[in-house]
Amino acid sequence: KHRSKILAAGDLRHLESVAANLNDINLHRVTLLTLCNISACDESHVMIAQSSLMQLVGAACQSRDLLCQRCAIMILSNIASSDETRNVATRGGGLQAAIMCLKVYDTPLQRYGLLCLANMSCDKKTQSQIVVHGGLHSIVNLSRQGDLETRECALLCLSNLCANDTNHSSLVDHEVLNVLADACKDNQSVTALFALANLTSSDKLIHDIGADEGVVVSLIDLVRSSDTFTQCLAISALRRLASIAKNRDGLFRQGILLTLTNAINSKHEDVRREITSCLFTLSLSPRDRLNMAQIATSMLMESVKSNDSVTVKFSLSTIANIAEDSTTHPVLIS
Repeated sequence: KHRSKILAAGDLRHLESVAANLNDINLHRVTLLTLCNISACDESHVMIAQSSLMQLVGAACQSRDLLCQRCAIMILSNIASSDETRNVATRGGGLQAAIMCLKVYDTPLQRYGLLCLANMSCDKKTQSQIVVHGGLHSIVNLSRQGDLETRECALLCLSNLCANDTNHSSLVDHEVLNVLADACKDNQSVTALFALANLTSSDKLIHDIGADEGVVVSLIDLVRSSDTFTQCLAISALRRLASIAKNRDGLFRQGILLTLTNAINSKHEDVRREITSCLFTLSLSPRDRLNMAQIATSMLMESVKSNDSVTVKFSLSTIANIAEDSTTHPVLIS
């Protein structure tokens, strides 16, 4: 409320005039701290991004004063959180400044730098730039060695980087798959599961991901989530893993069939569509068709009645695959 009043009063212009004559370190700190508080207001982002204050922020990121550095990177992070101003925060050395913060032995500064990079990496182009400019090594190190909150921030960055296919080879070289798998096994972070789900879009990685039973169990657990987006992401990842026959064996062992059939009653059509699509892929395994017939036939028959054509198509296709095994016929008929 007060921040909005300050913006409406044009007090940002006063900060610009003060910033132009900063020779005292304490005044420098107070100016940055004030700007940091103002930048917590979304309405301020465009105004700050278009002002000369961005030069002050950029310079402060390289300051020898730790408090100035912290304030500056928090401002940059806030500006990067808005779609309209993200590019302004990233260019002009902003990206490199955020990466450099990860190399300073100060936990709050490292954490703010990671949050800043997480915001910047919402942009597809920046996802590649972070890797090109050498940020991946520091992010991976902090995802392993930082405290719990710092590791979570690092995983946020990795999740965004994993969304870009061009990064996958670099991520593999930096053993990111192991980092994410360990985080999943420790129940450390849903963010790590999101990152793994993004990596399943790579044909080169789905075998390795599917071979890790801890990761598979964690993804199956996400199918039970109350959040629709999380459910769809998990089921989509499992469907991609199921495209490999060896992975399908592991998925059946971990109880994916019961989990999917229990979730089919979701009121969200997107979830039901993902489930029937995943079941279709699972039905490509001949030796599991009788098991599928016994557990999933009733659910598939209900799904055929759906008003969604995609759900109907995958349900019928799954039944057709199951029916290729003559031992399933009595179950299907009954």
